[in-house]
Amino acid sequence: MNLTNSSRLTSSEALFTQTARQSSSSEEKNEKLRFCIDFTNLNKINAKDSFLVASIDEMVDAIAGHELLSFMDAYLGYNQIKMHSPDEDMTAFTTGRAIYCYKVMPFDLKNAGATFQRMVNQVFKELIRNTIEVYVDDMLIKSLDRSDHVKNLGEAFALLRKI
Repeated sequence: MNLTNSSRLTSSEALFTQTARQSSSSEEKNEKLRFCIDFTNLNKINAKDSFLVASIDEMVDAIAGHELLSFMDAYLGYNQIKMHSPDEDMTAFTTGRAIYCYKVMPFDLKNAGATFQRMVNQVFKELIRNTIEVYVDDMLIKSLDRSDHVKNLGEAFALLRKI
């Protein structure tokens, strides 16, 4: 989790009293601690991003006839998108010991999916509909001819290395 202690922030204590979310944790089956923050109220006051997410049906149709497919899941990519600095205060939460805020986009924000889809579309714009299909954090490298697959994978990984 990419967090920062909010003591460096210039917002007043009154703002934190009104906006800081309570955090909770629970132990999962694998004995790891799961950290939970409720962003319900923050999501209510933010407008829905109208960015169109690709249709899964279109993605399925677009892979018809391809000899090889490679699937990639970029779930952890959500945690790589930096928050706009002035908006970090809006993600403030308290742990009982201190007030923190996110420096990267938390997964549970209303527009996280649309923001991630927009970023992925921008990164892969030259390959989408040609050798790659993307649906939020799921990516599919496709090759009509088996002999092109390593090259197609290389092009996708080269673009990923740039971000």
